[in-house]
Amino acid sequence: MGSNGSGKTTLLKAIALSALFPIIKSSGFVPYCLVSKTEPDESKTTKAQHNIDNGTAVLTGGFLLHDEDVAPQYIKNKLGSSEHVHTNQVVILRRGDLEEIQSSIPVDLSLWSNMYENKSPAFLMVGYGATRRVETRENFDFGSRQRRSLRYQRVQGLFEDSYSLIPLGSWLPELEKANPDRYREVIHLIDRLLPEPFSFHGHFENPEYLFIQEKIKIPFDALSDGYRSYIGWVTDLLYHISTGCPENKQLVDCRGIVMVDEIDLHLHPAWQRVVIPIISGTFPNLQFIFTTHSPIVTVGMQSQNIIVAEMEGSQSQLLKLSRSVYGLNADQVLLSEYFGLDSTRAPGIRKKMRELNIKAISNIFAPKALSKHGLQRQS
Repeated sequence: MGSNGSGKTTLLKAIALSALFPIIKSSGFVPYCLVSKTEPDESKTTKAQHNIDNGTAVLTGGFLLHDEDVAPQYIKNKLGSSEHVHTNQVVILRRGDLEEIQSSIPVDLSLWSNMYENKSPAFLMVGYGATRRVETRENFDFGSRQRRSLRYQRVQGLFEDSYSLIPLGSWLPELEKANPDRYREVIHLIDRLLPEPFSFHGHFENPEYLFIQEKIKIPFDALSDGYRSYIGWVTDLLYHISTGCPENKQLVDCRGIVMVDEIDLHLHPAWQRVVIPIISGTFPNLQFIFTTHSPIVTVGMQSQNIIVAEMEGSQSQLLKLSRSVYGLNADQVLLSEYFGLDSTRAPGIRKKMRELNIKAISNIFAPKALSKHGLQRQS
């Protein structure tokens, strides 16, 4: 969490690039304004040199690998048998108006080979930007996406606002025919992920699935922006999980990292309060990284799960605060160091309340002063 411009979205992008570095250069990803332009240091470089090479960013990420990521014998022989943590390092070099992505360590294909397989459950990394638009089934075309690798498509929304999510109607009917057991599993998970009083039972009226609210069947396009945004990304996530999940494994057993920018987007406070517990409870083996501006979302989190991004000069600092906000009300959280507000009232009301406070204090102390001088106060 953090104020606008404090680096929350940048952090999500950095995690995605660090995790996918073996394939990111050949995936169709084009870097754009990832490294800020800096003013030239005249004492160390000429202006011409600065225009050629005027910024470098280094991303270092440590990732816990699981059996589905790499072959068990590789983990045992190369990484050790205890903590299977592998560190990636990626360099983003800015040259004039262009940026290049490089790896500062050689790519070991025997470790990362599963990343090159679309239908492998290994290295699941999915990311959703703040613009979560679901394409209509009529306009959606799987074939047009083949120019980008599937692994980059899973995080494309973090880097490109125009990228749309995969509509449920474009893949779930085919799954029902090809794998009825997996289809029923997806139906159950969608229903579990919905807020009350919504439910989902797989009712399909071409070209849309119907969601049930108080016994009323509502097509996806008729839902409010909040529900379409939320249902859009959770069903898109289910598509990506099911794409690589082995036949003998349940979807909830798959591991990976899922990032969602502004999880509270368009959501009513009643749903903000429970959305993270429901998502994380449904997928206990996925690591979720959310950003939020909402105190309603924050009050349901333990302090060890909250990272605050703050600007210090031109740098973003990531902090863990010791104070717990779990169970507080929204006002208490907004007035805490997590948000740093000095008041939750509207500025005009605050001004009037200060004036009333001054008058009240005057009325309390003025009679004493008048009495002391033997004067009577007129009513």
